[in-house]
This record gives sequence, structure tokens and C-alpha cells, in this order.
Amino acid sequence: MLTKLLPLLIILTLSGCLSFTSYEDGKTIGKDKKEVRPSLNIHKAPSITFFENEKKLKDIPIITYPNLAKSNKYGIGNKTDAYCEVGTNLSFSAGFKHQLIGDRNSTFALATGTEFELLLVPGIFGSSGSFIFNTQIPIYSSYHPSEKVSLYLTPRYVYQLKSATDVNDYHYYGGNFGILYGKKHKIGLDIGIFDVGVRDLGRLSIFNIGIGGKFVFKK
Repeated sequence: MLTKLLPLLIILTLSGCLSFTSYEDGKTIGKDKKEVRPSLNIHKAPSITFFENEKKLKDIPIITYPNLAKSNKYGIGNKTDAYCEVGTNLSFSAGFKHQLIGDRNSTFALATGTEFELLLVPGIFGSSGSFIFNTQIPIYSSYHPSEKVSLYLTPRYVYQLKSATDVNDYHYYGGNFGILYGKKHKIGLDIGIFDVGVRDLGRLSIFNIGIGGKFVFKK
């Protein structure tokens, strides 16, 4: 089993791949509550490591890979959450979410916030590694036809900086959509589609699909 997984792990370590997931509707969890969210996601994305080495779109590898992620969220106010997430693609993110429209019982809800992500890109073939940093602005919107069903759409803009590269201005446009089922604890299906524009190269796409669980507790 390990011998089968080793080539994939090497590819992921050398490639420094990005992923954007949501599993978020427009509602916050409520003050003094805690949410834990594990998820398994499959991503199809261009290799960031090769961005700095290749000058043509056709030369950039597109890689399909899994990513296990775990998120912890805390209700710091009735309509404000703070959260952090780690993933096996060597990423760490943190941010906040504030509900603008609706409450816990609303049929429609809208929220926004800011997220910051740090991704480690290890060095390859003797080269030094680097870090990728991005800032995200999501808009969380959702429709709730019943207490147990949430249909959500999360448009998102991402601006990214990467150290030690000549191709460092990335602009991502896209979003996530999906469904959450459950009243207190939920399971969800999340799909993300993003378009990335790389200076001097053109545009490439990222696709995500995954399943996750959301478990809410008192602090």
C-alpha cells in the first residue's frame, strides 16, 4: 500500500498544488459554538512549481490529487465566526466570516469575510523551497428550503503572491457550490471551479470536488 502511495506523495510534495474548498453557507454558527469540519477533496490543478520554470501554457503539468483537510471554526459573535484550516497539500489558512443578511432561521442568508492562506512549496532537485501567500474575498450565499437542507453558492476572488519566482502575480476568479444536509451536524458535497490568470502566460483552470462533515459543539 505504501509503495503505491509513495509516487503520489512525491508528486504532491514537488508540485505545491493549490485547492479552494468551501462547505460554507451564508449562516454563521452562533456565539460560543465550535465547529469541526473534516473533508476529503479531489483537485485538478496546474503545478505551481512548474509555473516558474515554464514559459508556455502547454508546458505546465495539470495534476489530479487528493487533499485531506480539517477546519476548526469558533463563534466569536452571534453573526461572526473565526476559523483556521490545515491540509495535506501543505497549506494553512485562517479567516473570519460575518453574516450580513438573515439569521439562523432565515430561508436566505448572505455573509462575507476575508481568508489568508499560506502554502509551502518544497525545493526540488537541490533548489530552495518557497512559500505561497494568498488573500481571498468570498461571498457566502445560501438558500434553505428546510431546516435540514442548505444550497449554497460562494463566489470568490483570490490574489496570490509567490516568493522567489518571476511569475508571481496570480488572480483567481471562480467559486464553489454545493449542498449541506443536516440540522445540527451536517454532511456536504462541495464543487469548486476557478480560473487563474498568470502574467505573461495566460489562463488556466482549477477544479475541486469533495465530501465533508460539519460537527457543531458548545465551546
